Amino acid sequence: MQDQNTVYLRSDDQVSSVQNVLAGQHDKALKYISEYAALSALIYGTQCSPEISQCASSWTALDLPVLCPCEGDQKGLGRSAFYKVDDGRVFVALVFRGTTHRFEDWFANFDWLTRWIPFTRSHYDHVIDNIEPSVQAITQYLLAHQIAENPAQICFSAMGHSLGGGLAQQAGYASPHIETVFAFSPSPVTGARRIEATRRSKNSAGLKIYIIWEQGEVLSKLRFLAGVLMQLYRVFSFKPNQNPRVVQVRFNFVQDQGAVAQHSMQQLAHHMSTRQSQHRSDSQLG
Repeated sequence: MQDQNTVYLRSDDQVSSVQNVLAGQHDKALKYISEYAALSALIYGTQCSPEISQCASSWTALDLPVLCPCEGDQKGLGRSAFYKVDDGRVFVALVFRGTTHRFEDWFANFDWLTRWIPFTRSHYDHVIDNIEPSVQAITQYLLAHQIAENPAQICFSAMGHSLGGGLAQQAGYASPHIETVFAFSPSPVTGARRIEATRRSKNSAGLKIYIIWEQGEVLSKLRFLAGVLMQLYRVFSFKPNQNPRVVQVRFNFVQDQGAVAQHSMQQLAHHMSTRQSQHRSDSQLG
């Protein structure tokens, strides 16, 4: 049985400690995972714990005018961009908000059905149309303000929780510049098939998608069913788990709080931020 200090990573069926995962020792791409979780919690605009705010404090927000304005009506689409400079690189986090009380969010949640309604557009349409212009606008901003010396120095990642996790995955399929996606307790709806096949295949080359969640959260069973279908597709089409490579990362910080409560981004981010802070303190003392 998984305990609070163990993380299950399902790609090559590995088990690691929370400490090694949060420190990026198990996988370098997970070095900022607790910070990405904090950003994905803060984008909701609700009050978060001091630990979450502190965890994200090294990131600088890019003003929304930097982002390319969405064409048409973007009502309800929550997105932000942040950057930090570390180890000679400029890391950019493209963060998508998950479901709120807004009708537009729920309309997007049922994209597999609502996409067929004529004369309508959802968040997924706006991401397809505008993610690459936004990436280009951010790149030009970072270069113009001498935050980055050249485009090769900039590393783009997309992330979000629930609906935001689905939108982040679609952003990864829609832009060749997004290297990694971090989807926290995401919707199984990604909108990937909305993207033209050649474009999707090209942008998937080298893409890594991390599906991160708390054990028992409400959407995990839906993702399990979708995952089974994907596994069957790969088996019968002889396609390996590459381009994109999907890695599932399961934590078990809390038990018996119910599937809906365990879906909370604030709760997951709080536990990750607290553990990260503890590990750093222990390292300094040691």
